[in-house]
Amino acid sequence: MFFRIRDSCGIGNNPGQSERCATEWKRATMWKFLSKAKVWAGVLGFLVVVGACNQVTGNDTTTPGNTPSASSIGATVPSASATSPATTKAAAPSVTFKCHSSDTVYDGQRTCHPGGELVTVTRVIDGDTLELAGSRRVRLLGVDAPEADTCAGPGATEFTRSKVQGQQVMLHKKPGVDLDKYGRTLAYIQVGVYFAEDLGDALVLEGWAKPYEGGNANPTYMEHIRSSHSIAEYRPSGLYGQPCGKPKVYGDDDGDGDPDYHIDVDSPHANLPDGSLTGGYCARKWWC
Repeated sequence: MFFRIRDSCGIGNNPGQSERCATEWKRATMWKFLSKAKVWAGVLGFLVVVGACNQVTGNDTTTPGNTPSASSIGATVPSASATSPATTKAAAPSVTFKCHSSDTVYDGQRTCHPGGELVTVTRVIDGDTLELAGSRRVRLLGVDAPEADTCAGPGATEFTRSKVQGQQVMLHKKPGVDLDKYGRTLAYIQVGVYFAEDLGDALVLEGWAKPYEGGNANPTYMEHIRSSHSIAEYRPSGLYGQPCGKPKVYGDDDGDGDPDYHIDVDSPHANLPDGSLTGGYCARKWWC
C-alpha cells in the first residue's frame, strides 16, 4: 500500500503536492507503524509465555546452577546418605471416621462410640496387653486374661493377635484414668468401624478372659462384661475347656457337675425345646 501511494502521487519526490496524496500518505504511514507495533507485541507476548513456562518447569527440574538452598525454601534438606529421591514416597493421607453416636459412657456394645484415638497395634504381648506404634503399651480395662505362659494363656494371646495384630483400632480412655503401676495405658479397645467390637468383651465371651473386678472400668461396661461371662462359663472353650477347666452345667446348683433337676419337656402339654426353661437352649444356640 505504501509503495502504491508513493508511485501514484509522487510522494517520494514531493509528498505535499496535493491534499489527497497527503492524506493517503498519513494513512499509509500510520498503517506501517501499526504493523510494526503488532509484530513487536507478538514478540513480547511470546517472550512472556516462554518465561512463564520456564518458571513453572523450573520447580520440577534442577541443575547445579539453579538448585535452591535450604534457607531459600524454608525447609531442611536431608543429606544424600539419609534418603534418595528415587526411594522417597509421599505419606498416604490418613483416613478418619466420625462417630455420630449419642453415647456418653463407653458400654462395650457393638456400635461406634464418640471420641477415641486411632492407633496401630504393632505387637500382642498377651491376651489383655498390647503394644502400639511408638512402643506405648496398653492394658485392657475391665478384663483379665491369663498370662502368656500359663494354661489358656497361649490361646488368649493368639486370639487377641488374630483380632488386632498390625491393625488400626480405636483406643478409648476412661476420664480420670491414665496409667497403671507398670506404666501401661489403661483403655478400652474397639475393633472395626460402624459395628465395632470391643476386644475385652470378645475375649470374655469366647472364654479367654474373665471380668476384672475392682478395676477402673466404668460400671456400665462391667455389667456388659459380666453378662458375656455368664454365657462363656457354660461353653467348653478357653479357660473352661480342657485341660484348663470345665464348663458349668445348667441346673447344677450344688456344683457337683450334674443337674440337680430334670424337666421332661416331652411330657404332655409341655412341648418346649430341651433346656429352654433353664436358659440352656438359648445359651447354646447362635440364633437366640
